[in-house]
Amino acid sequence: MEPIISWEAPEYIEHKKSADWYWWLSLAAVGLLIFSAYERSLLFGIFVVLGWFTIMLYSSRPPERIRVIIAKEGIMAGKNLYPWGNIKSFWIFEKNYKKEISLELKRQFVPYLKIPLGDIEPAKAREILLKFIPEKEQEESFIDNLSDIAKF
Repeated sequence: MEPIISWEAPEYIEHKKSADWYWWLSLAAVGLLIFSAYERSLLFGIFVVLGWFTIMLYSSRPPERIRVIIAKEGIMAGKNLYPWGNIKSFWIFEKNYKKEISLELKRQFVPYLKIPLGDIEPAKAREILLKFIPEKEQEESFIDNLSDIAKF
């Protein structure tokens, strides 16, 4: 695959977390556990513990650097190739600290994919992407906004 443009970027923006962040997370988990006991829902309690454990592990690991390639065949992010035929549209989100391409995929289960732009100018990426797929405005999801607020 011959790249039109390529770059490397961390897979996500790393936020430094204080001890308070972990305490608040644990307090929220305890509150949800109390609620699950009140509702007598063992399954929800197990879900809360697994979720808390997963978030604790994931939040403490540093982001890996991924290589992104835009080529005639599609977009390769890390080891995954997304052919143009599997992509409906794109949108570029720019915030103070975060620049990323959001791809709307032709999938039911995971319809959106976010790819960090790293040091690439968004206008340059947009110019190249418009040659292959349409641009369609998207809004950030509730989960994206929540993770930004929680510095996750």
